[in-house]
Amino acid sequence: MKYKQALKELEILRVKRVINEKEYYYLIKKYGNIFEAETGSDPILNFLKNLDLSEEIKQLEKELEKKAIGQKPRILKRLKILKSLQKSNTKPE
Repeated sequence: MKYKQALKELEILRVKRVINEKEYYYLIKKYGNIFEAETGSDPILNFLKNLDLSEEIKQLEKELEKKAIGQKPRILKRLKILKSLQKSNTKPE
């Protein structure tokens, strides 16, 4: 039973996932040797520096085809922003 619970808790962790402070401290305490998390503005800046706009746009366009109608406005909004950044040669950070 503990194995299933631990697996479920770890499945929520992924790159770019934002967790609240309570989740952060709980997960660091329990699984600190398995995952790495950062707090504050530095992880956001690092994410934006490493963001590949063209790859992210391709991924979102593929995702757009698969998602339900209710989820499409959010994806379209993200696509619009990323394409604007790409068109203007603006770096996200």
